[in-house]
Amino acid sequence: MSRHRVLAALSLVVAACSGAAPGPVDTVTAYAQALREGRYGDAYPLLSSSARQGLPYEAFERLARERPDETRALADDYASADPRAPLTAHLELADGTRVGLFYEEGAWRIDPAALNFYGQQTPREALRSFARAVERERWDVLLRLAPRAVAAQLRMADHSLRDAWTGPGAERDRAVLQRLVEALDRGATPDVTGDRATLIYGEARSYVARLVREDGLWKVEDTD
Repeated sequence: MSRHRVLAALSLVVAACSGAAPGPVDTVTAYAQALREGRYGDAYPLLSSSARQGLPYEAFERLARERPDETRALADDYASADPRAPLTAHLELADGTRVGLFYEEGAWRIDPAALNFYGQQTPREALRSFARAVERERWDVLLRLAPRAVAAQLRMADHSLRDAWTGPGAERDRAVLQRLVEALDRGATPDVTGDRATLIYGEARSYVARLVREDGLWKVEDTD
């Protein structure tokens, strides 16, 4: 999300607090009511653009109609939103780091998680964390950034991540990783489709970084 889009979003939230525009709870309540009444065409536009991109309207409506009990339960959960609940926002920095903010006592304040040096909330953030972990030789972090299946294989392998990134042949892998960092520095953004993301980079677009989202966090499958 660009800086201007974030500022615009925050302005809308502040306006909502003053009664000038619908607030977050109003949106959630409207979504719940539309689901309850079967007005899926009214509920769908209340989803974010990224959510709509990963779930076309036809699939959204089919899921809602095929699972009426679950849809009704979801609507009940959304309808129970507390208007006194704290407002939150997220700001993505130039390096891909995602910072959380809370609206408290009339001001926006930074989430303590901003001290998370190896975030995985977005594909860019996960790739930055991967490169940072290699640079700092944080092999434990690299293991955490790996998908479950890959992490299990690495734990069973005879060679360690340290050997892979510092042993014979590591120069080539580090050179490729440097090209990835340079691409991120230039603003390259991975393409996201559902729970998978890819970033094509390097001279003549020679390399592909692949990521997968597991349990809400982005994991790095491969950087080449």
